[in-house]
Amino acid sequence: MTIFTSRDPAGAAAGQLGLLSAVIATTLTDCVTSGLDAVDAGRQHRDAERQADALDEACRRADHLGRMAIGSARRIAALEAQVRSLQACLAQRQAFIDAVKSGKIVLPTSHAAEVSTKATASKSGRA
Repeated sequence: MTIFTSRDPAGAAAGQLGLLSAVIATTLTDCVTSGLDAVDAGRQHRDAERQADALDEACRRADHLGRMAIGSARRIAALEAQVRSLQACLAQRQAFIDAVKSGKIVLPTSHAAEVSTKATASKSGRA
């Protein structure tokens, strides 16, 4: 029934206006809800991208630190080998010194030491 065929055109117009207002309000509510959902979805998408970027950065940093750790481990192994070599040389030298002190090894005297000993003896009148 329209306002033109109704016995109460003002009432029919008010009813139609009420229905139209309800449709408009529902549409606006749906639009606002959709907009808020889109905002939430965008926020979640940005958060997911930030987390993915942070994860990528953490992976790159972990890879870099892993490479540094491997390089450091190699350097430490080389230094430990050098320390073992130096310790072996030190032990050999100490064994030689101990052997000289105990008299097991007699070192040849150098010509300069003999001349110095003779010069000292001649000054004291022993020669």
